Amino acid sequence: MADVAEKTDASKEEVDAKVKADEPAADSAGDGKEESESNADAKQENGTPSNLEQKIIRQIEYYFGDYNLPKDKFLQEEIKKDDGWVSLDTMLNFQRLKNLTTDKDVITGALLKSTAKLMEVSEDGSKLRRNPEKPLPELSDARKQEIISRSVYIKGFPKENTTLDMLLEFLKDFGKTDNVQMRNYHDKVEDKWKFKGSIFATFPSKEEAEAFIKLESVKHGDEELIRKWQADYLEEKKIEMKEGKRGKEKRKQNLKEAAGDDKDAEKNGDDKKDEEKEEKVEHVLGAVLVLKGLKETTKWTSIKDRLVELGGDVAFVDFSPGDPEAYARLKAAGSAKDVFAKMEGGKVEIDGAEVEARVLEGEEEVKYLDDQHEARKNLRSQFKRKGSQRGRGRGRGRGAKRGRF
Repeated sequence: MADVAEKTDASKEEVDAKVKADEPAADSAGDGKEESESNADAKQENGTPSNLEQKIIRQIEYYFGDYNLPKDKFLQEEIKKDDGWVSLDTMLNFQRLKNLTTDKDVITGALLKSTAKLMEVSEDGSKLRRNPEKPLPELSDARKQEIISRSVYIKGFPKENTTLDMLLEFLKDFGKTDNVQMRNYHDKVEDKWKFKGSIFATFPSKEEAEAFIKLESVKHGDEELIRKWQADYLEEKKIEMKEGKRGKEKRKQNLKEAAGDDKDAEKNGDDKKDEEKEEKVEHVLGAVLVLKGLKETTKWTSIKDRLVELGGDVAFVDFSPGDPEAYARLKAAGSAKDVFAKMEGGKVEIDGAEVEARVLEGEEEVKYLDDQHEARKNLRSQFKRKGSQRGRGRGRGRGAKRGRF
């Protein structure tokens, strides 16, 4: 069942998808403040676990589960000592379990009610171990990829005063989770870790994860939660980091040109001749949508994903982060009207915002496409300048507005 993974460094997490997505969890990583329940509350007739017993089962089965145990070096060493058995005295060194109860009888009584049958309790009730009939899967590269394939990125939780237990309680309504990782960052000013407002949740199967992503709406309070595959999110962050570096290079180049220090300026005439040789482009008409009212936090991928859901085959998203407006160019002529027709009253919800849409037509459309064509020509000339400065294959220029294919 689900628990929390330890605090993570944001930059490492975004660059290394495979390692970070599969990083070991830590038993002490939540807020460490489980609500206390009396041991009497744990006793429940008819064999049904009480609320406290459910938490004990969840916690211990997490420690010895497929997700955590292969990466928990401490437990790996302990299970080698006594045919897999670990004493309850040792287990009570784990803070999250200790915060639930220190009564060994309550712990063993809870485990005996577990339907998963993952754990065994020794005859004298002093030790427990993972059921030998449920062998641990090997943590291979294929296994790591399989875990990533059923993990979901979820954003929109309050950044202040959110605890692991609150998140686990919230996610219970959507089925089981193998792991819940609170994403944190280090505030250098205050020198402490803070919650980003987003998590990675690993579901027992890809089908269960997909069912959660496909839900029409998931809200935490009044906030609509952003949901996407963890693999997609990490890939987007890698692209953003690369483009951030390119942006810095572009600004340096602009400063050099403004100072008259562009050594390749004399070659611009040759570039223009090459551009004049290009054949006139025949625009694909009826394929541009204008979207207004976007959130400041909206990413181009959110725009593309939403239009794809409406049946659009997106060729390009012309958008700068923070702008309230975007232009989306589709691949097929006349397809913008088909996508627009699927919107209610010319409006579409993107990242929780009601966005107004319209189809670009007539002279306005032709002018926009001409401008885009001109921007692409300028981009090619930037490639040539950078290529002559640095050699083949390095650097990419960008136009004033940030577009995405």
